[in-house]
Amino acid sequence: MRYTFVKCESSAKILEQHLYPYVEHKKYNKVGEALQFSRSTSFGRSQIIANTLPYDKEVYVEFHLGLRHDIVENMLCDILGRSAYYNNTSLTFITNALNLDPSHRGMNRILCKSEIEVLDAGEVLIDIMDHIGFDFLDRYKNLHHIDTLLNDKSKIAAKLVNHSYHRCFRAMVAAKITNRSDYDRLFQMHQQYLIKHGFSGPILDKFNTTFARLKSMFLN
Repeated sequence: MRYTFVKCESSAKILEQHLYPYVEHKKYNKVGEALQFSRSTSFGRSQIIANTLPYDKEVYVEFHLGLRHDIVENMLCDILGRSAYYNNTSLTFITNALNLDPSHRGMNRILCKSEIEVLDAGEVLIDIMDHIGFDFLDRYKNLHHIDTLLNDKSKIAAKLVNHSYHRCFRAMVAAKITNRSDYDRLFQMHQQYLIKHGFSGPILDKFNTTFARLKSMFLN
C-alpha cells in the first residue's frame, strides 16, 4: 500500500475494513455509523470502540472497551429515574484499551501519519484483544469483580474506568447488590470523593438521598 497521508474520514473507513473481519469472527456486530462493535451477553453486552481524531495531516486513533451489566444499569436507572433510552444505552464502564497493555500504558491514543500506520494501529488493538482484552471483559461480567474494582481498588479504577460522578453511583449500587457489610464506610468514601472533585449541589444531594434510602431497601 502507498505511504500516503490520511484524512480522518478515510482513516475511519480503513480502520473499519481492517477490524471488521476480526470482530465479526468474535461475534461483535457494528452499531450505527460509528466505529462501535457490540456483542450481546448473558449479563448485558460488551463493546469495542474505535475513534479517529484529525491532527493536521495526521490522525490520532483511540480504542476503548465498554461493558454493560444489566443488573447494575437497570437498578441505577430505576433509582435515578432515567429514561428508557438511557437505560438501554448506558455502559457500566469504559476503559482505554491501550492502558491494559504494559507496553502501551500511559498512552491514550496512537498517532498515524499514513494508511499503513492506521492499519498498524488496528493490529495493536487486535493484539491487545487476543492477549488481554477479552479476558478483561470476561472478568468484569462478574458482579463481585465489578464491586471489588469500584469499591476496593480506587487507584486502579481511576485508571481503568471513565472519570465521572456516575462511577460513585455505580459503586454504591454494586455494594448494595453484593450485600457489602461496609456499606456505610463506602458511602462516606464516595461522598468525600464527590465533594473533593467538585460534584456538589444537586449531584451530591442526589447521591446522599439515594444511597441513604437504598441502604434500608430489600432487593428482590
